[in-house]
Amino acid sequence: MPSLSEPLKILFMQLFALLAPAVGGIAETTLQYIPASWHYQAARQEFPREPSKELMVGDHGRILQFVDDAFPPEYLEQLRRGILEAVGVGADSELPTGDSLPLGEEGTGQGLGTAFDQAYTFELTATLAGLPYISEVLGLPLDMFLERALDAHCNAFFLNAVVLDPKMAQLSEHSSPWHDFGISVHRDDSLGSFARGLVDSEPGFHGTNARTVVVLYLSNVAGGAELEVYNNTDLTGYDLRKIAVDQVRERCLVGSSREDEAVMIRCQAAVVNEVLSVPTLARLAPQKGRLVHFDGRHSHGVRKASFSNAQSPMMEGALRISLVLEQFSYPSAAIAKIPTIQSMNREKPFFSSPSMRERFVHADGSPRELGSPQVSDSAFRDCLLQARGTSPAPSSSALKQCVIEATDTA
Repeated sequence: MPSLSEPLKILFMQLFALLAPAVGGIAETTLQYIPASWHYQAARQEFPREPSKELMVGDHGRILQFVDDAFPPEYLEQLRRGILEAVGVGADSELPTGDSLPLGEEGTGQGLGTAFDQAYTFELTATLAGLPYISEVLGLPLDMFLERALDAHCNAFFLNAVVLDPKMAQLSEHSSPWHDFGISVHRDDSLGSFARGLVDSEPGFHGTNARTVVVLYLSNVAGGAELEVYNNTDLTGYDLRKIAVDQVRERCLVGSSREDEAVMIRCQAAVVNEVLSVPTLARLAPQKGRLVHFDGRHSHGVRKASFSNAQSPMMEGALRISLVLEQFSYPSAAIAKIPTIQSMNREKPFFSSPSMRERFVHADGSPRELGSPQVSDSAFRDCLLQARGTSPAPSSSALKQCVIEATDTA
């Protein structure tokens, strides 16, 4: 993938606005100016091509790292089936049709943004003090995943399962202008409202986006569904999502006939692909057992998947299923506002048992505990890094032991 300096990337984006009047803002004309390789459902090459020897969690020297066959097949299958049950899919049932499951609203603290409108998901928030309870709260065997995926430099975590299904993939045809996406371009900022007001007041705190994101794929798909990571952060000087939307508005104006609508959809997808072509830093297809790590400060999106209409939701390859861990490094003032552990599904508390729910939330669903008042961030970091210095994939008890060692019980 050829690289361009940052000023050239920004200049490239700015040129789009100058070109729009030249093509007259007509969709048919715009399509003539865009290479066929950028049109709707264009073939896309993956990069990086080779997996890393080992996942170096928290190291952002490379924008994206990945390893294949990260866990035993039986463990992956256990997670896959558990997640499908959690989002409301049993062995003899199907995913609900129509709208996606309700997600947390932006601005309320815990929650996904509108980029996830085509996804089914549950979501869990935790601070360091809540980490040892995640598996028990959700009723899923997540300890092995967390030991491998946790960034020792982070102190707040947002775990969610993302399930994309064929019906919603078809609905996304009408999600202008992201017709070629299952999840549109976004940055992971799911806990941002807890820290947004601290950006200017906390020394060394530069933004609310995740520091590290780790994704575990739990299914194969027939095609598409690639994760793309873009050269767009709070510091790059432009908003990639806004550029794409603005370019579509200027260059894909059409009439109201059905034929024009079809041309408009093709034009919108082609313009979005054109805008994203230069700043794309990595593109990786899902593969069962593939563990992916990338710098969470970068914008990213997920392309639309290809499915067989004959597949049922429980069949291998019928759904794109992934486990996503967003990890944040926040100042103590933000951590003090975050629930120690809180799990939500369909906008309601989601716990594996009544005793777990009673332990961590009040009757009205509000959290009983906030923050990690007795856990030292630095002591936890040093402990986990030391454990990983002995083994990149420490034992299943290392994470819990480090929380215990970092807790001041005096």
